Amino acid sequence: MDEMLQIEHFKPHVGKTVRFKGTRFAFPLERIIVDRKRSKGLKRKSFMLIFRGPKEPEHLPEGLYDCEIENGPTYPIYVAPVHTPEPDRQDYQAVFN
Repeated sequence: MDEMLQIEHFKPHVGKTVRFKGTRFAFPLERIIVDRKRSKGLKRKSFMLIFRGPKEPEHLPEGLYDCEIENGPTYPIYVAPVHTPEPDRQDYQAVFN
């Protein structure tokens, strides 16, 4: 994909399941966090995608994945697990600067 991913690519898919190709993992896109400040010189407003998975002994390792959105497109996205204080889940993030 040559096009720079923007918030608008993901807004219609909040709540949908995203499959991380080549793994057994699939999590819902829980929410999008938008950086309301826009720095000069940036080509897009910064944002983060938050995926919510169950707490399991094994988690999705940090890395670049082809993310297949339920009934939607597939995008290459770098995803990483993040500290999640809730004992019953594991959150993951993708950051776009």
